[in-house]
Amino acid sequence: MLSQWKAAGVCHGFLLGVVLAQGTLCTPLLGQTNQTRLASEARFDLYATTNVLALQQVEILGGLGTLGRLPWMKPADQPRALSALFPITHFTSNELVVRFTPVEAGRVTLSLLGPYERIPTEKEAIYQADVLWDLIDVAGGQLVPESAALLRLPVRSWFRQRYDVGISVQARQPVTLRLVAHAAVPAGYEEPKPLSEPDPVATKLLQRFQHGVSLAYGNDLVRGGVGSDEDFAGIRREGFDHVRLSVAWQLQMGAGPEYPIHPELLARVEEILGRAARQELGVILGCQDYDGLYQNPGGELPRFLALWKQLEARFGGGAGPLAFELITPSSNRGSTPLLNPVYAATLKAIRGMSPQRLVWVSPGRLGSVSELSRLRLPEGDPFLVVSLHSREPELFTQQLAGGPGRPSGIRFPGPPDAPVSADSLAPLDLNLRDWMARYQAAPADRNPSGPSGIRGLARFAKEWSRRYGRPVYFSDWGCNRQIEASSRARYYGAWREALEREGLAWGIADWKQSNRYWDDSAGQPMVGLHEALFPGRPPVPPAVAAPAESSEPFRNAIKELRDLQKQIATDGRKSTEELAVLRQRAAEMQEEARRSRQGSRWVSGGLIVLAMGLLGLGLFVIRRRPQSLALEPLDLAAPVDAATGGAVAVRQGTMAHLARLMMDKLVMRLLSDRRETDKLQTQAARELAEMEQRLEQLRAPIQDRMRAYEKRIADLEEDLARKGEENRELIRTKIALTRERLASAQASGPVDEWKPSPMENFGVRE
Repeated sequence: MLSQWKAAGVCHGFLLGVVLAQGTLCTPLLGQTNQTRLASEARFDLYATTNVLALQQVEILGGLGTLGRLPWMKPADQPRALSALFPITHFTSNELVVRFTPVEAGRVTLSLLGPYERIPTEKEAIYQADVLWDLIDVAGGQLVPESAALLRLPVRSWFRQRYDVGISVQARQPVTLRLVAHAAVPAGYEEPKPLSEPDPVATKLLQRFQHGVSLAYGNDLVRGGVGSDEDFAGIRREGFDHVRLSVAWQLQMGAGPEYPIHPELLARVEEILGRAARQELGVILGCQDYDGLYQNPGGELPRFLALWKQLEARFGGGAGPLAFELITPSSNRGSTPLLNPVYAATLKAIRGMSPQRLVWVSPGRLGSVSELSRLRLPEGDPFLVVSLHSREPELFTQQLAGGPGRPSGIRFPGPPDAPVSADSLAPLDLNLRDWMARYQAAPADRNPSGPSGIRGLARFAKEWSRRYGRPVYFSDWGCNRQIEASSRARYYGAWREALEREGLAWGIADWKQSNRYWDDSAGQPMVGLHEALFPGRPPVPPAVAAPAESSEPFRNAIKELRDLQKQIATDGRKSTEELAVLRQRAAEMQEEARRSRQGSRWVSGGLIVLAMGLLGLGLFVIRRRPQSLALEPLDLAAPVDAATGGAVAVRQGTMAHLARLMMDKLVMRLLSDRRETDKLQTQAARELAEMEQRLEQLRAPIQDRMRAYEKRIADLEEDLARKGEENRELIRTKIALTRERLASAQASGPVDEWKPSPMENFGVRE
């Protein structure tokens, strides 16, 4: 909230000339008629006369608010002025208690204003947001007579109609101001209707989104590196019940009117949602850094509607609990009133597809609690959650994000053990020097780098939640991983305590990025964070490191186990590949034997038919010759008597010899085919025996390795009996992991799941 008063003060230079009016009601400037709007903040300024010299030792003693100097003033005049902002609502009064010490005696003007907000469509026009001041109490100073005579509470003011009160102060005498205010209800304002009673279905769904962590932002999700199975397993083991994914969808969408989302991004998100579902983690899927929507809500509405329709259509039927976050609050720089109609149209589209989808909705100005009173949600929808954001205290959480003009080395809570040197404070501007002075002097319960501001945010949000029956969720709070570890752990613990006290859900930033919870290199949470967020929950044993006194043996044991796991995977892969080759060879041999048998049958059949034909031809010839013709060798040298049929005798003798020759060839061919078949069957039997031997050779080493794994497990169990209680959980986890791998290897059965076919399948008869 440190930056709020800076933004408010930049445009107010013209006020310096009118602060001399004391105890009077100033009339509106220029006589303008302004559009009215419900005030979300109350503001007051303090101006001291020149003889006071400066207002020092400024601090907030109570309430939720910010203090700062006015940057639009000349540097020489800034020490004499202060500005304060604090959130207000119309249904209850809120207070801020401020203390300052004047250097010299004189007069201080208390100027009561309201928030500054320009009307975008009109030049030099601002909204009229009236504030009603219920109490103005001064201790350590006195109201000047004219102010005391005119003061009648409640006092009404807004930015262009200030109410000024004069206070007499004494040198070095602390002055305490207590101011109580609420927002005036403008004409025509319709009070949002609270939810009548909690919806049981919505209440049950909300129980899945109590303690979360942001997993990825923008391009980190697209590039990968986050969202692995190991990430989700670790998130679940630590105690988180959901994750948040913030994606700049608008940068990965095509042209209208369909505005298709890039398919690779959708596939990546779908993969991550599946991994989260396997770990029974809920997912809040959000939209990040949509600057065009803040600048032109009406023009970007079609693209925004298309975005959420596509996400609902693609992911709405997933296995795990899925919620939507229309705009990530940490990037929502929009105006809440301008975003309200965008939310209404988008929620209507989502409800048409999924009436009971949980949807996170955030007010503008980076999800500020002061914008809650301006957020309008559809009536009667119990499946909405209001998402807020804060990095309070900002100078602690953002101390490494600025340039050389920002302080560093700030601890939580203050004050520091040793004072900060004056030389290191000299380059800082006046606002930072004031903050550092309070940081060094104030006790922890009201230190600016302390839990008081965090508790105030939680209380304010809870009051609004109780008023309207809407659940509230604080998202993306955290601090840079390079901040001193013990301070960082105390900061996370302070946020968790404040939110749990008010019964509010939360999600931190982030798993293993700039504000990381998880130290990937060490395989464990960053120092102190698990105990801060999950007190009483035993920490998960680190994946690599072990207690210092016995770290080396455990690192060696873990390395051996990981090597065993890799060896199991390698052996199983090789065995499977070799077995596949053997199976292929067996199939080829079986097919070759089948073709050989089929060919032999065709050849044998053909030869039998041919032999029978020749035999029949021979018999026919024998029956046709004369009875006196004897079957005797043909004498080709004898004289031939044509008259007695010598030519016939020659022809008949030739046919008889030809038939005998064909019979001899048939027998020889059959004998040759039989020898080839026997040879093929013998080769098949030999190769089958070789395959069985190969399988046995594969089986034996794997069985040896299985026995080695079992022996290693037994050795680890013996180590477990000898180790101290602090190391037992680690070894049990590793034993369980090895057993799981062993069971997986045995279940896969790469050598036992296939048996050789009987010999007859290869055409071999025993």
